[in-house]
Amino acid sequence: MKKLPGRALAMLLAVLLLAGTALAADWPQFLGDPASPGISEGDGPRNGAELALRWEFTSGSSDPGAMSWNDIPGTPIVVGERVYVYSSRMLRMLDLKTGKELASAEVYSEGVNQFFVYIAYGEGKIFVPCQKLNPALEGENGTYLHVYDAETLESLYVTENLSRGQMQSPVIVHDGYVVTGTYGRNGFFACFTTGDEDPSKPLELKAPLWTVQVESLTSFSQNGSAFVGEYVYFGLDNTLYAVRYKTGEVTTFALDEGCSVRSTPFWSAEQGRLFVSANHESAGAAVYSFAAGADGLIDPASRMSWFSHTEGGGTQSAPVVYNGRLYLGGGGGMMGSAEPVHVLDAATLTEQYSVPVQCKGTPSVSTAFATEENGWEVTVYVVPYVPNEAANCSELCIFTDKPGQTKARYEIVQNVGRKQYCSQSVAIAEDGALVWYNDAGRVYCYENSTGLFKDTLSHWGRDYVAWLSRRGVINGMGDGTFAPEQSVTRAQFAQLLAKMSGETLSEKETPYTDVAATAWYGPAVAWCVEKGVLEDAAGEYRPNEPIRRDDMARMLYLYARNVAKTELPRVAEAISFTDAGEFSSRAAEAISAMTAAGIINGMGDGTFAPARSATRAQAATMLTRFYRAVKG
Repeated sequence: MKKLPGRALAMLLAVLLLAGTALAADWPQFLGDPASPGISEGDGPRNGAELALRWEFTSGSSDPGAMSWNDIPGTPIVVGERVYVYSSRMLRMLDLKTGKELASAEVYSEGVNQFFVYIAYGEGKIFVPCQKLNPALEGENGTYLHVYDAETLESLYVTENLSRGQMQSPVIVHDGYVVTGTYGRNGFFACFTTGDEDPSKPLELKAPLWTVQVESLTSFSQNGSAFVGEYVYFGLDNTLYAVRYKTGEVTTFALDEGCSVRSTPFWSAEQGRLFVSANHESAGAAVYSFAAGADGLIDPASRMSWFSHTEGGGTQSAPVVYNGRLYLGGGGGMMGSAEPVHVLDAATLTEQYSVPVQCKGTPSVSTAFATEENGWEVTVYVVPYVPNEAANCSELCIFTDKPGQTKARYEIVQNVGRKQYCSQSVAIAEDGALVWYNDAGRVYCYENSTGLFKDTLSHWGRDYVAWLSRRGVINGMGDGTFAPEQSVTRAQFAQLLAKMSGETLSEKETPYTDVAATAWYGPAVAWCVEKGVLEDAAGEYRPNEPIRRDDMARMLYLYARNVAKTELPRVAEAISFTDAGEFSSRAAEAISAMTAAGIINGMGDGTFAPARSATRAQAATMLTRFYRAVKG
């Protein structure tokens, strides 16, 4: 089992979902987490059999084959339990669990043909790229950002008009700054600070901190950026721009002649390199990589490159790097390309294999089921650009990959979404839900159907129960139910901890007079005694009694110390519960540590209720948080 130091454990647990609350992590670009864009720990479906529609949302035509450029949703982003998306003139906030619209704000007063709308979330704000009908400019057409409060969707401010045209490039938020580019003749790449200087003015004009104007007929389309140290990187044609984002000082690097960048660069802390994908007029898709200095400026002498040599190929996909592997989609050019999905060795830029599917989006990688036992296998999702005309449906490609793999293992799942073209990447939510849109004017949310029980579908503990069930730690009742409100017995909790370890159990005698070695729970109780998870192993164990909350805290605490070899945070004083006087000295130590680490909560009324029994859903919640930490 992976060993985590106490500080790392506490930091990891601090960001886990708490029952009934939303995660407040940023989603500052269409690829999600800035530390690992395109990569998620959400446990999405691993194959078509596990894939199930949770909901689909449309605010436009009921005709699934209809398409209007004035009604195309933008790229959805997921922030905790909310989905934000631009659709039919409106910025909309949807519930991740149900697809219900929670709030909306008018972006345009009439339909607007805006080809791509890549919104972003950061610092409690939603950044929406817009064109024309800027109310602060009295109707002047232009390109600008409209910034909204993420909680209320109230307008905060708009940026100054940059140029006539469109904003088709991803908006990227980073550490108090936001950048994006404009599409059209001689467009701009621009940077703004994110603060709202005058909250009393919902349409105040905000000037750019700096701009970079280019001589081009089309300028920036699909051209995202990557922040590295003091610099932000973006490309156009065969030029890579490095701008000190706090000052606007520009450095440029030349790529190969015939090269055209229409994608988002990727900074890999794992590799210590910047990866840039591009189209090449005669060599198909291309990937370049560079090492960077301490200040973030790349070294041209460190350049490496790869070309696919696919006839009719090209890419607008960002390169996604994880565990030494690089994943690259196709889709170069306005109407797609013949480029398949490629898997490269990230260190050497040598191709390992390709997946024969054409997409315009960036591959999305789930690491949820990657373990040492399965060779760190990940699940990757791409949506084919062109619908299956023969089957009259849209599709989803799911493939798995791990280091050393040299042959594609993939599945094309049909009847996924309404039939239409799709230029999008899949957003993987914290709970493993897959969210994207296609040109049928729909936003889709699919989920992993395994681990869902009939009586947990609308229960607050649904995701925790499903998470443990998918890993074989917890089971249902055998009739399709889980009984989430039923109490957990002492025998059941010992069994859960033993199964969580992944170790082989065997029948052994225990010191307890009421635990037979041949009982279904006997090997688990024996394992807990042997590993020091149970103390004072003598007398009766009382296997059929509901386990007390303080006993559960103590067993988890001892598991962390003696099995996971993890030091939990040390707390000088007991957590301030009003019933702390009822804690035994040993229980107080465990309750303090487990509460400080975010694994166990109080009852919401200031008490901990040490003698109260825990429900199966509560036990699943605690074990999920704990398992995520110790398994890493």
